[in-house]
Amino acid sequence: IEEGEEDYEQALQQFINQSPWDEQAVLDSLQGWIGRELGVDGFLIIDDTGFPKQGEHSVGVARQYTGTLGKIANCQVAVTLQLATGREVVGIDTQLYLPEAWCDDRERCQKAGIPDTVGYEPKWQLALKMIQRAKSNGLGGVVLADSLFGTVTEVRQQLDAEGWTFCV
Repeated sequence: IEEGEEDYEQALQQFINQSPWDEQAVLDSLQGWIGRELGVDGFLIIDDTGFPKQGEHSVGVARQYTGTLGKIANCQVAVTLQLATGREVVGIDTQLYLPEAWCDDRERCQKAGIPDTVGYEPKWQLALKMIQRAKSNGLGGVVLADSLFGTVTEVRQQLDAEGWTFCV
């Protein structure tokens, strides 16, 4: 690490972790900017991705399936939403998935800084919320998802009820 870089990293971490900014407002603004720059229609791609982890203290870490490794492993999982246009593919939303065992252990959640208002939500519910947010920010197109989401009847029903064209 070069001189001054350590101070910069510490300041950035403090900004991200301790500043009283509204992450949803930042995300809404970013999605609006992406729509203006890249266009509002394309493909909205729902996916999940795993982050292999050692230990058990990182938020959401559990033995769970991750396509990243193609097996059950100790990892965190995030549900993601990308917008693909004719020119670009950009990440427009992500949500850390908290396994039910994590949400049921309120003491563990408190130690990790997870608010009491955060409870268990399956991956498919996180995905649908992200799609609704993108829509409310003017983004649209065809929704694409793999079988993790496509086999859930509620996902197909809600996409259909909201008028989305989808391939899952």
